[in-house]
Formats: sequence, structure tokens, C-alpha cells
Amino acid sequence: MPTTPASVYFHNSLATVSYHANGYVCLQWTDVPIEEETLRALYAHTLNALQHYHTGKLLTDQRRRQPLPADAQRWIVEQWIPMAIRTAGYRRCAIVESELPGAAVAARAVGSALQVPLAFHYFTDAAPAAEWLTAQ
Repeated sequence: MPTTPASVYFHNSLATVSYHANGYVCLQWTDVPIEEETLRALYAHTLNALQHYHTGKLLTDQRRRQPLPADAQRWIVEQWIPMAIRTAGYRRCAIVESELPGAAVAARAVGSALQVPLAFHYFTDAAPAAEWLTAQ
């Protein structure tokens, strides 16, 4: 994880949402199986954090995240991302890919299904992800 100072904004069983001093929100995922209600709560707080800190940049560290169910992938692509772009100026996402079988495939499926202007890039480590995210 990047060594910049961070402030925890929200935490549930799936992930911790924090703000990093160099201007981005971070989702640090756990390896807990994904339940829809918990996932939606996590994303609601992520959106609130983007708005609260006035940033459109998100680093999602998915190294431990379980695969996203197809319904969750669809909801993120069709509902959450467009809403985050509209209401929080969401514009850049650095994705540290999961090490778990099938999870990286789900993350890439979300990226390939996007029909909105969102710059995103995949990484294997958080440090280069943070560098890419803060470079612009």
C-alpha cells in the first residue's frame, strides 16, 4: 500500500475506504465473500468519500477481493459509475488486480463494459497505481 498519509472514512467487512493526502480515495478490499447489500453500502460510502474530499480519483486495491457476482458487475457499470461521474466528478480509477482466480476477470469485465468516460488502468502493485493516479 502507498505510504502517503491516509484518513479512514468508512469500513465494513468487504473493504476500508480511506482518503490519501495526495488526492485520491482508496478502497482496500478484504477476502470476505461479497454480499450485495454490503457491497452497495460500501459503494455508497465510496461515493460519499469522493464527494466529501472533492476528488474524482479512486484507487481500488483488489488483491484480496473475491470475484464480483455478475449482478454486482452490472450494477457497478450501469448505475454506480455513471452516478459517480455525474455527482462526484469521478474520472480516474487505478485498479490493483486480485490475486484470486476469477476475480481479475470480473474486474476486467466491468472495465470492458463501460460506456462512460472513465480513465482506468490495471496494476499488480499499489505503488505504481498511486503514481499513475496522481500523475494528472
